[in-house]
Amino acid sequence: KKKLFLVNNFPEYKIFKKIGYKTLSLIQNPYENKYYISECKKVNFSRKNYILVYSSGYNKEIFNKNMRHHQYRVFFNAYRRIFKDRLIIIKPHPGESANDIKKILIKINQTKNVIVSEDNTLLLTINALGSISFLTGGIFCSIFNNIPTFNFYMWYSKYRYYLNKNKLGKCHMEKSNCRNARNESDLYRELS
Repeated sequence: KKKLFLVNNFPEYKIFKKIGYKTLSLIQNPYENKYYISECKKVNFSRKNYILVYSSGYNKEIFNKNMRHHQYRVFFNAYRRIFKDRLIIIKPHPGESANDIKKILIKINQTKNVIVSEDNTLLLTINALGSISFLTGGIFCSIFNNIPTFNFYMWYSKYRYYLNKNKLGKCHMEKSNCRNARNESDLYRELS
């Protein structure tokens, strides 16, 4: 309780203060907080030479079980042709369990040199050689920190329909103009 403790929002700050934490720092948006990023860079992170994959949570319309299996299979086929056995670390979406991803990896026979990690997202990002997002906002962590990155998602027409139907506005990936791979040939191009 005497060491520096980093919290994301003011309600958390009040809770930790109340239970006796002495030194607190309010981070707010961790991807834009220069102090937080510099602290993460000081951590002696043991894993090196890996590509980070930001996984996307399950959604019955835009990323259901079959879509997820197919996307992971296509991704690993392309990735292994180009990078052979280079380590991949997969960061689960907050709404997704690490065990769900592990089951997919076992089913598609891709468990060699793959780690599913619940480590701090920013720490994983700033130590990665590059990153790939499966239609998730984690991509912005890489973009904001100048890590080579792109989004890979194969069903944009379904996604646009889903956004329009639910009046959710334009796709955040397309609004940001980040690099996108929408099919297998795009994926090979981006990985190369």
